[in-house]
Amino acid sequence: MRNKNLVLTSNQLRQLESQWINSVNSNWGQVLMELAGFGVYQSLEKYKLLHLGKIAIICSNGNNGGDGLVIARHFIQNGFDVDLYLIKPKNEFSFNSPEACNNFTILKQIINESRIHYITDVDSLNLFNHKVIIDAIFGTGLNKPINGLYAKVIEKINASNKFIIAIDIPSGINADNGQIMAVAIKAKLTYTFGYYKAGLFCHPGYEYAGKIILIDIGLPKPQNLHPKIKITNRSLIKKILPQRYENSNKGSFGSVLTIACSNGMLGSGYLSAISALRTGCGLSYLACPASLVKALPVCELIYYPLAEINKLTISKDAVSTIGDLIDTKNALVIGPGLSQNSDTKNFMIGLLSLIKQKFAHIPQLYDADALNIIAGLENIDLGGNAIITPHPKEMARLLKTTVAQIQYNRIDMALSASRKFNCVVVLKGSHTIICDQKSTVYINLKGNSGMAKAGSGDVLSGMIGSLLAQGLNCFNAAILGVYLHSLAGDIASFKLGKNSMLPSDIINNLPLAFKNLS
Repeated sequence: MRNKNLVLTSNQLRQLESQWINSVNSNWGQVLMELAGFGVYQSLEKYKLLHLGKIAIICSNGNNGGDGLVIARHFIQNGFDVDLYLIKPKNEFSFNSPEACNNFTILKQIINESRIHYITDVDSLNLFNHKVIIDAIFGTGLNKPINGLYAKVIEKINASNKFIIAIDIPSGINADNGQIMAVAIKAKLTYTFGYYKAGLFCHPGYEYAGKIILIDIGLPKPQNLHPKIKITNRSLIKKILPQRYENSNKGSFGSVLTIACSNGMLGSGYLSAISALRTGCGLSYLACPASLVKALPVCELIYYPLAEINKLTISKDAVSTIGDLIDTKNALVIGPGLSQNSDTKNFMIGLLSLIKQKFAHIPQLYDADALNIIAGLENIDLGGNAIITPHPKEMARLLKTTVAQIQYNRIDMALSASRKFNCVVVLKGSHTIICDQKSTVYINLKGNSGMAKAGSGDVLSGMIGSLLAQGLNCFNAAILGVYLHSLAGDIASFKLGKNSMLPSDIINNLPLAFKNLS
């Protein structure tokens, strides 16, 4: 299937369908509806889901309902037991598109009239004898909260304990951000048409969709998408995975300098720096307050003591010496456990200025307290050769909004941050969002709740930093780092369970994640 990892917004899909229909024939919408409905029937027959028992198809009067009519026709023509329910909140009922009207006219010629039911109140919907319910109520065009009879019907469907199949998108889920429009169908299976919709992969829409199956209806490849959204997949990852040649040495794979740590937060910098080495760079350096170096383990890392204040955080005086450390490195990771002490904040301000003046060619990753310090500064441009990796609370600080607003539309928020700071953005969380300044977005679907523990983000920072040192550009390093991180997390979860796995288990399972891609 063409572009099977491409994701469209509702507006992009609407424009594509309209342009395609106008360029081919004004009746082409009828063909698209037929292909959609027949595609669902074929898939359900293939997976033997129609043999579960009696089927109820519940439609409203839009094109989503029209898709439901086509599905009903194919079921009936192939001998399946079908009841058609049409939601009728007013005295009259009519479909609001010519395609749906035509399909209703055709269907009435083959369906027993007693099998067409009009839902005038919620008690009109009798699902007791049905095993499968197909939701063809609202599609991607829904743009306001559901209320009244429609809301009651959806609530009754959800409470039915039947096998629920959604058409194109579960009714009530916003097609762009996955939010629930007051109430939504909770499906076990969703068939979506042409291209994936962004809301299917954003929470909570993802949980409401169940298994997602894409039906090809012959739409052309869209051009000049803005934003251009894709799902990270294995084939992409294998293309950007750095090669390791036998005729090489530690210098061949780059060096990472991690600038991190404060009193009580030594583990953050250590996890980041050791993750970098485990991800394949040749050398990993950790620069931290001088007094903390003696507490670090003897291992493969190289430690640099930095000037400190009596609270054991990095002093602003360290700016005068750190340039020599940066000069020979291939990537910088800045921020894990850094602290927001005022002296350290001044160090960070000086470091940003130094990088801009002398080291803008070295890719940088900013995380944790580096982001919190940046959030308090004005008009920060990170220069285009940088990555930020905020979790939702850090992103809220960076964009001066709330966590709820960040989570409400994660794709838009990530794009806003990318434009504001002129950098690649990794918005962490379930289904991490990665985007660049050109409005290209990737959604990573791997990972699990066992990774939601302090330290997991530090591991990710070191991994991405390592990939930068190995020569990947910021966007590819972020995409690959997030994927490997979540893949290693999934392996750790499988071996240890989500409750007990630790961020260090992500590091320990990186070898298996790499082998999985070989």
